[in-house]
Order: sequence, then C-alpha cells, then structure tokens
Amino acid sequence: MMDHPQALVGEESGHVARAETQQLPLACAATAAPEPAAPGHDRDRPASFGLTATGTVTVLRRAAAALGRPFLELRNKLEAFELFQQAPRLLRQRERRFWHFDLRQASRPGAGNTPLAQQVASAQALFPLHLAPWVIEGLGYHHGEAAWRRGADPRELLRGDLPPGSLIALHAGLGLSLAGRALARVSARSAPDLAALSTGFMALCREVSRPGYAEITFEALGFIARMRGRRLVPLLDRELARLDPALGELFWHGAGRALYMLPYNVLPGGAAACRALRMALAEPARPAGRRNAVAGVAWALTLINLRHPELLAACLENQSAALAEGGSFADGVASALLAWHDLAPADPYLEAFHRFQPAAGDCPLGLLWRRQVAGTGVAARVGMPADSAPHAASAAGPDQLFRCPPLGGHRTPGDNINTRKR
Repeated sequence: MMDHPQALVGEESGHVARAETQQLPLACAATAAPEPAAPGHDRDRPASFGLTATGTVTVLRRAAAALGRPFLELRNKLEAFELFQQAPRLLRQRERRFWHFDLRQASRPGAGNTPLAQQVASAQALFPLHLAPWVIEGLGYHHGEAAWRRGADPRELLRGDLPPGSLIALHAGLGLSLAGRALARVSARSAPDLAALSTGFMALCREVSRPGYAEITFEALGFIARMRGRRLVPLLDRELARLDPALGELFWHGAGRALYMLPYNVLPGGAAACRALRMALAEPARPAGRRNAVAGVAWALTLINLRHPELLAACLENQSAALAEGGSFADGVASALLAWHDLAPADPYLEAFHRFQPAAGDCPLGLLWRRQVAGTGVAARVGMPADSAPHAASAAGPDQLFRCPPLGGHRTPGDNINTRKR
C-alpha cells in the first residue's frame, strides 16, 4: 500500500524517512544566487548557483548525511539548496508517485486555478510542512525565469488567487529571478548607471508584488549581489543609501543572508555562522548596514536550523560579544520565526523550537538564549515562552520582516516601499 505523501521526506533520493534520524535537515529560503538561464534552455533548468550538475547537490547532501552530526549544518544547507534548485522536478516526482492522492481535497480554499497556484497547492499537499515552503520558493523562482524566457510579463505571475501561506516564499523566489536578471551583466568594472538600475529594480518590485510584499522582492537584490562577489556591493550600497535609506537596509539584509550561504561559510566545522557574523560586522560601511547584515545572518541561521536549535545555541555561545549590535541578531531571529509562522503555522518543529532550552536559565548560555531568542516577542504570535517586553517584530507585517528597524525605532506598518512617494 502506498504511503501518504506527508509521511515521506526524501523518496526522491531513494529513501523513505519516518523519524527524525531518517530525515534530512530543513533549509532556508533563498539559499544562493541564481544564474540567469540561457534563452531556449529547458524550462525546468535548475538554478546552478555554481553547481552545474543537477545531481551534484544531491550527492553532496547524501555524503554530508552519511558523515553524521558534525556535518549537520552542512546537511541543512544542502537540503535547502536541493529543494529550491530542483523544485519543479521534485514536485513532478511526488505528483507521479501519489497519482491517487486527491489534490482537490488537499488544497486549501483560495488555491486558484493558474498553473502556479495549482503547483503551489500540490506542493502544500504533497510535501511535509517543514519542506513545502522551500519548494514553493523554488517554484516562484522557476516561474519567474520561465516568464522571462517566454517574453511574458512577470507582473502577472502573482495575480489572482494563491494558496494561503505561500506569498512570502513566492515573492522571495520571484525576487531572486528578478535580481539575477537585473545584475546579469553588471560588474564592478563595467557597472552601468547604478542609479537607473536601482530605481528601475525598485519600480519593478512594486509592479510585480502584492501590496505589502515589495520589500521581500527587493531584498533579493542584496542576496544576489553578495553571492556574486563583494566588489559590486559597496557601489550599490552607496547608491541605494542616497536614494532611500530603507532600500539600503533591505539590501544589506539580503547580503547578510548571502554571507551565511557563501561557499566559504558552507564548509563544516561548526564555525560557519561565526564567520558569517564577523563578515556581517566588517563589510558594511554604516551602522544600519551592519545591523541588517547581522539580522540577515540570524534569519538564515534560524530557518536553516529550525529543526536543530542547538546549532543556533552554539553560535550564540561562540559569538556572544558580537551580538550586542543593537539587538539586530534578536530581530533576525524574531522575523524569521514570524515568517515561518505565516508559511507553516502547524509545523511541529516550530513548536519544538519554542520549547527548546539550551541550558539552565541562570547560566550564561541560558540567559543569552532568553535575551536573543526566547525573549524576542514572538510569544504573542506563536506561543513561545517569554517574559520580556514584546519585540517590534511581533507586530510587523510581511513587508517589515526583511529588514531591521532603525536603532531604537519601531517598525511602522505603513512605512514601506509600497506606500512611499513614487
């Protein structure tokens, strides 16, 4: 008898996982910078991110899984990339395997009937809760690339009804496609008019995004720029800071997420997040950039290791001195958890994360965990135990979860690039 789809985690890789020890760790959104697809290429060409063979990531992920707990963080990152890179293929495999599964009954109300909406509904029905968001992000990216290759208008991709809980992931994935195209022929040596590029990209993000989501789409520009090297980053940073400081904050938040996923910081050994945090504090020229880069690292670190909070605790213990950067690390953790609550509110790993305590509450690590994680104000939204004042992120909308508010400031729901004077 065929298993129900929610019981499986990795049958595409030739195994059926039914327990935590058999499952591969979860990943984070937008794990690396996509390369633009060549005209006429296969519509499901995976984003290469420097790994040209489709099976390379799968092979590396299997190898990391076989090497055990010291490679746990590496396994998490590779699975994230695999789900994003191969989303259309993995979804087709699940649909073929579970041909008997009635997707019409599994889909939630408002799923819509566009090809993207149907694929999102299938992903939500056929993948476990802790995997579906990253597949959906990959679908957002691949549909964006397909629209470019067809000469279609990407502004129509996110129109119409889409399944609940999918908009953050879809905007993040589409943002990667847009940013990859915008920066495809840009380098520090042959940079075009960066003012026109920045203004044009901001306008495009407004046009393709749902109200309240344009900042999510725009933030991908920093991710793509930093994944492609550091030389262009300060040039774009200066231009964005001149145009609108909030755009520079979004840019560095995306760059911070990229720092955690750089090949240099993917290597195992338990120090990847520590190296990324040091880079986040060193690379931006302004305090607002440093705050957002640190928040971006914390965002990626939290979602990649949601099933293994002990890895986040280890980073806190090793980098306690660096985490005093205006509460930005705690902001990144809170924003990531709030985003996940929107993407997969019933995910049992979310509740387990909230219950996690690394050590006794009165020891240094326990106190640090309470200050940077358990006390971030997510309690009011997702039931995390906390005894401190609510953090600004607890009242933030989706447009506010991808940048750190000004030091001493608060997120104002109406203050985003969707509503600023155009």
